[in-house]
Amino acid sequence: MRRELLGPALGKPRTLRYLVGLSGGVSSAALVHMLAENRSYLLSSEKSKNVPMAFEALVVHVDTDFTPRTGDEGSPAGNLMEQFAERFPGIEFRCVPLAAAMEVEGIDWGALFPGHEGSGSINGEEQPPETRLQGIFSQLPSLTSRADLLRILIRHVLLSEAARNECDALLLGCSTTALAEMTLSEVAKGRGFSVPWQVNDGPFPLPQRPTSQDGAEERRRMINLYYPLRDVFRKEITTYLQVSSPKIDDMIVHTLRHSEKAVVSHKDVSIEEAIARYFETVEEGYPAVVANVVKTTGKLSRAEDEASEFCLLCGMGVDEQGDTRWKGEIGLENPTSQEGKDQLCYGCERSIRG
Repeated sequence: MRRELLGPALGKPRTLRYLVGLSGGVSSAALVHMLAENRSYLLSSEKSKNVPMAFEALVVHVDTDFTPRTGDEGSPAGNLMEQFAERFPGIEFRCVPLAAAMEVEGIDWGALFPGHEGSGSINGEEQPPETRLQGIFSQLPSLTSRADLLRILIRHVLLSEAARNECDALLLGCSTTALAEMTLSEVAKGRGFSVPWQVNDGPFPLPQRPTSQDGAEERRRMINLYYPLRDVFRKEITTYLQVSSPKIDDMIVHTLRHSEKAVVSHKDVSIEEAIARYFETVEEGYPAVVANVVKTTGKLSRAEDEASEFCLLCGMGVDEQGDTRWKGEIGLENPTSQEGKDQLCYGCERSIRG
């Protein structure tokens, strides 16, 4: 990561700007803690007095509670960011609502969900973006679809914030365990082709609408995305937070351990949660298995992005002919009937259409 982000070999050193995604969980909180510790060390170092600060961090939390609020009512997510800002002075913390995804330039909401455009009205009545987003999630076919769309929108918001704030890179605090979970869940949802883009370090494409009708090719804008904790297990991160200072246990959003939840019906469990349950057990007894999943994924090369069309939701290149062949092989009638209507990859189409 260091060599790619240092910029030109010649010239004066400059301060790099990172956007850090903070979910409130153990891994992302630990990443913020480490960056704050590193920043304090650099500020106290004698060598840093004559050179610019190595980096500055903008920490962004995406508030997934998109219930419309009235008056001066504060959100729990906003209050959490205020607590982090008090605990780590010198780092900027910001809370961005998930509804900001309605304004992401590369998502064609009108094509994906008719009547739920990024700006406009529903049935002739003006609605706030939170209400439109609620309507979109309510019409999704399953719990897995809602969890899938939520993860995609969070990443789009973080990428858009990184681009808007002219950041050099987006840093996410996913551990080895989280990356292994992401790998298997993306494959299970029909996005195996995108795994090298989703899990590996490197430039990640911003969402982009189909190319213009005049045939002009537009170069896709890329944002560097890195997982600094990709070689650390989740249980190791938990141990780090127990012995580090300042303590932030009171600010971490703890969730009930997956193994402690009783599964009443598999309809109440998304693919992500089912895979997380599996890896929680595997990490305890067979951590090498978890590491091998991530190491194997790291060997996969990213296919050259030569596609002229891109998924309107996740932003990955779409092999339209390949998708059509796949639909035919699994027995769908009239596999080309959707051609020209929507431009979705197979995984996103299954999430939205069921």
